[in-house]
Amino acid sequence: MIPVTFKGNAAFTSAELAAVNKAYNGEANETGWQSLHSFYATSSYNKLDLSATITTPFEYSQTDSEFETTANALGTNYSNAVNTIAEAAIDSLEKSSFDFTPFDSDSNGYIDGLELVYKTTKNNTKNGGAQVWWNFTTVDSDSQSTASKVSYYFWSEYSALANGYYTPDIDDHVLIHVVQTNTKENTIDASDEIFTLKKDGSSFSTGSLTRKENGTETLSDTFIRRYVEQIDKIQDSSGAVADYPMFYQITDHAKDVFAADDYQDSATKTFVVENAADAATLGLGTGDYLLTSDVAAASSAQAIAHLVNFIDSSIVNNDYVTQLGLKTFSREGRRYSFTAAYSYDGDLDDTQTFIVNASFTFDSQDLYLEKVAYSLTNKDQSKSDSTDVYTTTSSYEATLNYGTRSDETAPLEVNDYFLANISSIDICNSDSNRSKADPKAFSLENSYLFAKAAAYSPTKATNLGLTNAATSDSAVIALTDDGYFEVKAAGKVSLTFTYFGRLDSGVYQERSLTSDIVVVEPKATDLTLFSITPSIVDDTLYIGTSYKISTSISPAKASQAISVTSSDETVLKAAAGSNDEDVVLTPLSAGNATITVTSLANPSLKKTMSLTTKEAVAADRYLNRLTSTTYLYTNTNYGYTLAITFKADGTGRRLQTLTSSGKTFTDTFAYTLKGTALTFSDWSDDAIHPYQSGLIAKDGSELILEDNESAMVSDTYEAQQA
Repeated sequence: MIPVTFKGNAAFTSAELAAVNKAYNGEANETGWQSLHSFYATSSYNKLDLSATITTPFEYSQTDSEFETTANALGTNYSNAVNTIAEAAIDSLEKSSFDFTPFDSDSNGYIDGLELVYKTTKNNTKNGGAQVWWNFTTVDSDSQSTASKVSYYFWSEYSALANGYYTPDIDDHVLIHVVQTNTKENTIDASDEIFTLKKDGSSFSTGSLTRKENGTETLSDTFIRRYVEQIDKIQDSSGAVADYPMFYQITDHAKDVFAADDYQDSATKTFVVENAADAATLGLGTGDYLLTSDVAAASSAQAIAHLVNFIDSSIVNNDYVTQLGLKTFSREGRRYSFTAAYSYDGDLDDTQTFIVNASFTFDSQDLYLEKVAYSLTNKDQSKSDSTDVYTTTSSYEATLNYGTRSDETAPLEVNDYFLANISSIDICNSDSNRSKADPKAFSLENSYLFAKAAAYSPTKATNLGLTNAATSDSAVIALTDDGYFEVKAAGKVSLTFTYFGRLDSGVYQERSLTSDIVVVEPKATDLTLFSITPSIVDDTLYIGTSYKISTSISPAKASQAISVTSSDETVLKAAAGSNDEDVVLTPLSAGNATITVTSLANPSLKKTMSLTTKEAVAADRYLNRLTSTTYLYTNTNYGYTLAITFKADGTGRRLQTLTSSGKTFTDTFAYTLKGTALTFSDWSDDAIHPYQSGLIAKDGSELILEDNESAMVSDTYEAQQA
């Protein structure tokens, strides 16, 4: 995935990049709904592990207004305009030696999938903007000029991931709808749970889970839940200790083999207060506290709460029952029941069928509810292939026994699920897997540093989160406003992390630990020479002109410093540019020379270039040829031609003709000529590819014109016969 911005617009902030990473690779609880990774892990029952590599952001050379004009000129083929961004982004990564090989899983020579998430100041299509400002998937591999071609790419605005439309945090709906896949399995999950209400007002339950796929049991687990109020001693920032009533809710699965959110271990506790005013005094928001008057119901009525939720949402207000107009139950003895079936056409040549079965059983006097049973079956069947069926069934059954409260000991101790102490931590890389890193050699390739508890007590504790608290050197690793440790430069730094833990005395307090980190530059592995300015033809330099060759060392975070030598300093002087990056060339006399560029960090990396130096061409040598010739450029991919002419007064005209319709567009410009070098300015408004520079080649029979600001293109024009 490549984050894309446009010239003149704000760059992606660290917080936005972190949000993008969460949207693709985070956990469900980090997004408010699901990430791309967690959605497919859950929906495939952990059989699909989908993650994304997020590159450094790419800034496109046009403003978003200029790009919109380009896209609109192509009519309904606005995806062709997006393809120019895809090409430019891929080209930029290729020049930085980004390895695309791992993204071609079937080795067919095409990147399997590329996602471009863009930021724009323009209105999107939904709000009256141009068609290009929307979300779509397209295929345009045949017209791509880069070495690494893309089979499919996805174009989506960043705001679609952060608009809060479905969820308050990160919205992956658009992302996931586009990447959607199909899984063929017939799966049934079943859960049994028995609740015990205790005399002290608390409750616990035990239960089991099973999963059957195509009739065969594939997973099973058991679990325990506990609901109880107890007093916590908490120390505040001043050191004072006070007693706070807390309501604990624990769920513990024995094997943790089910991936869905409903089957995850959890340990939560909320403050118990007398009223909302007390909660406000403590700085507690909705969901952070429970009123004293509600504790009894919350701790003792979990069986009823589960039952009521099912009766309300799945039976009384069931969507299918409501649409079918069912108002009565069938009665057989003490059992009341109904069945509802509902079907509709899906959007993938399929039929979706839902079947609801529900029943209530009362005691012999019809006074007490004794049993509730409920099931929902979803059958997704292909219209064209009757054997292509995906079926899921969820079922619920509750049996109520009425009697006295129990003295039975609860099967778990709630304090075992909350953190006391973290004795050591792991320092982690910023990859999607948060792989363990060596703190004494933490790579500068990481954008951020993460940490997680490695050794802690008690072993069942679930609240293991660490808070990034402080850094000893922000120039090496900075603590961002949104609480991330951002890696900035090589060096040594001490980082402080905090967490909330329980002392042996039973008092909870904020505790801290410190880790010493050494950030190191990654080893330089490749050296590239590219983008010589001003441009040259046939490796020829002219005396009187200074040239710069841009250099790049991979990986990007490796030292970019180079040294350069010339085989003949009397012919060609060569020197490293500012910060020992890039190469500055000064031709001194006519002749030939070879320059050698070497990485200072890895001297085994060398590149050479053989160059010819010549006397400067007279400033007006090609003026007559230029002003008496029409030059033509043909773009077969996008179906247009450009004809350019020059006047002796320093102005010119370019005519664009669309091949399919014959429609024409005219641009004007000003230019200067010095020897073989052209410099452009004053392009007419909304000109496509407003060139900044160019070269006269092949003794005036060719022009090589470059737009390095709006589109990163180099177009070759050929002289036409008079």
